[in-house]
Amino acid sequence: MVWPQLSKIILAMKLTVIIMVAVLTNVSAKTYSQVVTLHQKNTTVEKVLRAIEKQTGYHFMYDKQDVSKASTINIEVAGVPLEQALDQCFKDQPLTYKIFQETIVVKKKDIVVVAIADTKVSGTVSDEKGPLPGVSVKIKGSDIGTQTDVNGKYTLNAPANATFVFSFVGYTTQEVVVGGKTTLNVILAESPKALSEVVVVG
Repeated sequence: MVWPQLSKIILAMKLTVIIMVAVLTNVSAKTYSQVVTLHQKNTTVEKVLRAIEKQTGYHFMYDKQDVSKASTINIEVAGVPLEQALDQCFKDQPLTYKIFQETIVVKKKDIVVVAIADTKVSGTVSDEKGPLPGVSVKIKGSDIGTQTDVNGKYTLNAPANATFVFSFVGYTTQEVVVGGKTTLNVILAESPKALSEVVVVG
């Protein structure tokens, strides 16, 4: 008599588990097929996130300080998938999102630093008489530099926003911003003061 009753209990438990799994699967399917409808003008990101929470049951995690720095939103969507609504919500904003099951984590976008490639800059350094050989050409604030050749010509790789410092004994030092140029010709002016300080060893 005990075994038939035990079999019935086990069978009932199995059926209960199957029903619970089916219900949970159905709930999960409903959750992940949620659509969003939003009609918001000049509203904050936080208000839009709250509206999405109410409609979908998803929960948001975010730093209030980051979200408060975002621009106001104008969003008009009807019956669109959750991700499409979020993409439109964060368009042109300093924020991004990641979905983990029923939680959406909102965070600041990673700043991408774009390296500025060096530009090959060349030119001629002269005075009123002609080309000057041996002129020092350096990038301001660094030890990178070169000297002009016998024809007063030089070539130097430098960032587009670099400043070149041209210096030569007896001449006034001159600073010139590259400004994205590839050719930079400079005329140095003689400095009487600098000439008077030159010591000639014979």
